[in-house]
Amino acid sequence: KYHHIEEPLQLGQTKVTAFEVNHPAPCLAYVIENNGRRFIFCTDHELRRGQDDSDPRQVASHEAEHRLIRQARRADLLYRDGQYLKTEYDGLKGVGNSAPVPRLDWGHSCIEDIQEMAVECQISRTLIGHHDPNREWSERERIDQSLQRSSSGTESSIELARAETVIDL
Repeated sequence: KYHHIEEPLQLGQTKVTAFEVNHPAPCLAYVIENNGRRFIFCTDHELRRGQDDSDPRQVASHEAEHRLIRQARRADLLYRDGQYLKTEYDGLKGVGNSAPVPRLDWGHSCIEDIQEMAVECQISRTLIGHHDPNREWSERERIDQSLQRSSSGTESSIELARAETVIDL
C-alpha cells in the first residue's frame, strides 16, 4: 500500500509525520506526537553552508531547514545530527587526528547551527547526535559542557546525545 509522505501515520495514540531533510541520499525526519508532547527525530541533515546562495543544493538545503524549523517550533525534544563544529565543516580544522578537509555536501550539520535553531524554536530539550567517530572522548566532554553552560538558565536545554539514554516525555 502506498502512503504519501505528507500524510501522518496514526499508531494508536501516537501520530508520526515524516518530512524530507537535506542529505546526499534521500532522508526523512519525523515528528512523533503523543498526549500533547512532540519529539522531532532528525538524523543525517545538512544545513548547507556553501558560498553561492543560488546553487540548487544550497536552495534545497535551506528549504529543508525551514521545514525542520516549522516542525520543531516549541517541541518538547529534538534529536538532531550535529557532527561538526563550523571550523571543522569549513575545513579549517580536522576532527581528532584527521586532517582538515571541507565537509560541504557530506550531509551533516554544525553544532553551532543547532544551538541557534534550538533557541530560536524554543525547544525544551535538544540532544545533538551523530558524533564524528574521529572525535576524542575528552573533546566530546568539553563540547557537551560548553553546550550545557551556554543553555543553562534558558528555556532550551542543549547537550550531546549519549548512548542508552531513555527519556520519558
